[in-house]
Amino acid sequence: MENIHIDNIYCNHYLKTKNLKKIINTSKYPIIENKLHTGLHIEDSIHYNSLLSNNFNLYNELITKTKQKEHSVKNFKKLIATFSIKNMEKIKISFNKNYNKFIIIDGVHRLSILLFKKYLKNKLVPIEYLQIV
Repeated sequence: MENIHIDNIYCNHYLKTKNLKKIINTSKYPIIENKLHTGLHIEDSIHYNSLLSNNFNLYNELITKTKQKEHSVKNFKKLIATFSIKNMEKIKISFNKNYNKFIIIDGVHRLSILLFKKYLKNKLVPIEYLQIV
């Protein structure tokens, strides 16, 4: 395996408010529902959609409501501005047999940026960008 198609990689979002749950209504891809979180295709993720719209309000609400103190809009924008594939930490993913998809453990920001900046040819993620755990 040299690549994994983007359609086989999902991320988990903890949609704790009605406003955050609205993203489900705009989803283009199948959603994976779970008691704790919602599995979304990376193109449906709040991270990626923040990049597309250049509006980080929903992203800020997500990280605030889920108490992700290590994240901020400022840090995300800095990552976007200084992003380098050469220096990129690998995206950690795990295969979920129940969903038949890879789930991002660490790296939703990075994968969103790779996709947004069109670093992925034919939506294929090279295996050297990934760490499968």
